[in-house]
Amino acid sequence: MSRGLLLFAVVSLFAACGGDDDSCEGGMGCGEECATGNSYGVGMYCTEGGGECGDTPNRLAPFCTVDFDPGAPAFCTRPCEPGGDTGCIPITCSS
Repeated sequence: MSRGLLLFAVVSLFAACGGDDDSCEGGMGCGEECATGNSYGVGMYCTEGGGECGDTPNRLAPFCTVDFDPGAPAFCTRPCEPGGDTGCIPITCSS
């Protein structure tokens, strides 16, 4: 990767996620970067193989959708019913 392309990627990342002050703007839509999800972590943005869903509160939404379907919007989820096989979907993804 060229030095200019790497610098552009880093600057873009900080611009999209609020820079170095840990604030995060945007991320309100389905699978958007910086989305924090609900109180369980359902809807938190994640990346394939990134392990971010292990950081959800009490690991309540431990599965990243793109680990199972690379074409899906990227967010953390959990079974909606105990023992169920249907994942919870954030409201922003159901419209």
